[in-house]
Amino acid sequence: MDVIKDFPIYVAKKIKHETVDDLIRQFKGLQANCYDLMINRVVIPRDKKLKEIEKDGNADWRFHEREVKFIVRTENGSSISVEFGLCKTIKSLKDYLYDVKKVSIDQRQMTFNGQELNDEMILNDCEIINDSVVCMNKKNGMSIDIDINNVIEKFDENTIVSDVIKFRKPSNAENYDLVIDGKIVPRNMTLQEANISQQSKLKFQERNITFRVRLCNGSRIRVDMPPSKSILNLKEHLNTVEKFPVCQQRISFNGKDLTDDLTLHDCGIKDDSDVYLLGRLYGG
Repeated sequence: MDVIKDFPIYVAKKIKHETVDDLIRQFKGLQANCYDLMINRVVIPRDKKLKEIEKDGNADWRFHEREVKFIVRTENGSSISVEFGLCKTIKSLKDYLYDVKKVSIDQRQMTFNGQELNDEMILNDCEIINDSVVCMNKKNGMSIDIDINNVIEKFDENTIVSDVIKFRKPSNAENYDLVIDGKIVPRNMTLQEANISQQSKLKFQERNITFRVRLCNGSRIRVDMPPSKSILNLKEHLNTVEKFPVCQQRISFNGKDLTDDLTLHDCGIKDDSDVYLLGRLYGG
């Protein structure tokens, strides 16, 4: 933490900005997103007005580096949980893994979302956030061009398949598999292990989710659908199997009525979810 002597007095007399965020940006510049302001070990909201903070000359003001919790996955498939500062470099992360976690870092390259991370980069620049998965594989793998849905992408052969999917499908990677010659490629393999080579042709295949629709009479229907399908698509399916007119259906999940334009993914419907089919309410 960076402690600033007489910081409250400095703020009271010299700082012209309005909010805590303005203050952090003045002192930390391009790395401002990596820090919080703490007073007496309490994090102050970034949108708080400076004039609302009591100017106590004895208060302990300091900048506190934010930390992220993420996973480092090694080439042998093991996962290491790490909590690290956003301003720390990839080199310091490697040193930490070697010194504290006893992981070999000799000739190892770190990748995130299919892209190589240079030693001098900081975690914040790499866009590593909570629950991210950073991979550490053997360095200097051969670069290969692979065709995914008729788009050529260049990847290191040691890139894990799940990272390839995340690179192309960052917001909903969990909903897709990579398929080659009609077979799903295991997500925990590297491209090399999966025998994916130069100019291999792959396709994305959307995964189905399996969930239950509970009817008013207590019975249940098992439904398998891609998460990109809409609530209207679900109603049409229920009309086909249950002869329940779409215009009379009301779909509810987690206590909320779902509109026709939302997708199953938008609604948070996943494997083993319980969705309710109700009769439509009419105003009187």
